[in-house]
Amino acid sequence: MSGLSGPTISLFGAWEGDTLMAVGALNRLSDTEAEIKSMRTHADHLGKGAAQAVLNLILETARADGVERLSLETGTSEEFMPAVKLYLKNGFERGEAFADYSNGPHNQCYHLAL
Repeated sequence: MSGLSGPTISLFGAWEGDTLMAVGALNRLSDTEAEIKSMRTHADHLGKGAAQAVLNLILETARADGVERLSLETGTSEEFMPAVKLYLKNGFERGEAFADYSNGPHNQCYHLAL
């Protein structure tokens, strides 16, 4: 979480009482582009909708901030497939690399036009 601070970062969490279930961050790349950073759900809270709740907050914030394109980079191995399914369900499409990322055998980029 130490890399998720600064003037371009907004950090979001889904809570159940005093328990943090999931986190995610929005990093503004420019006035019209942003990326999703570090979406994570604690293993004890998988399948409870926490990741969707965090993603909803990120999408709402990005739209309110005038972001036109939201991007993310994620892995390609089986452990990343639940996240990929979440992004696809929310309209993201696999696409070209962005920022300092490159698509490869172990990572892939997705984009959503807002």
